[in-house]
Amino acid sequence: MGDRVDQGLHLSVLVAHCDRSVIEHNGKRITLFPETVKSLVHAARLSGLRIEVFVADWSGVPQIAPLREWFKAAVADIPHVVVPMAGPFNKGKAINLLTKLANTDRLFFLDCDMIVPAEVLTRGVAYLAAGKAWFPGYQAWSEGGKLSLPTTPRHGTGNAFLLRSQLEAYGGWRSKETWGQFDRPLSDWAMAKGLSAEDLNTRQPVPGFQHIWHPRKHGWNGQGAKP
Repeated sequence: MGDRVDQGLHLSVLVAHCDRSVIEHNGKRITLFPETVKSLVHAARLSGLRIEVFVADWSGVPQIAPLREWFKAAVADIPHVVVPMAGPFNKGKAINLLTKLANTDRLFFLDCDMIVPAEVLTRGVAYLAAGKAWFPGYQAWSEGGKLSLPTTPRHGTGNAFLLRSQLEAYGGWRSKETWGQFDRPLSDWAMAKGLSAEDLNTRQPVPGFQHIWHPRKHGWNGQGAKP
């Protein structure tokens, strides 16, 4: 594919979403994707970067807070597109589709249960400008409210900044209908090719880049995936 017209945009943010807006656990409601969007909008404003947001949404799944009820207002004046999906959840299929629709060649693949600080956007755009892929490190909240590092620095590379040409050279994200081990093959490839901005075995978290806690049973249940 040729270069995309970027329409003055710095970055395309691409998200696969299925039943990750608001969930119930032990009588309490846990807000996920709305918090991600709120932080992303704030980060874009703080950084001064112009972004667009594309969401692949399994809208047919019964949800406490469907995207149609809150997403448009939450994303405010940022250009955005929601693509309805059907059939079994398949994150790779979804974000490969969004990649084709994106208006820039600078891509940020974002999980829908993260808090995004401005530093993630500014560093990501800078790394892409230098021709590097970046898999930003993060911290994770526990159910008890403790913030900690993943069990290994190598864990969790689904949040990724990639140039379109890099993703095409790899062959696109892995098409997979089960949960887990989705991201590792691509980040391994980027490391082997010398494209990764950091050594993923020693990377440090970006301050404020955080995974919101949710019970594992709220994986992609009912969509062909295993928790």
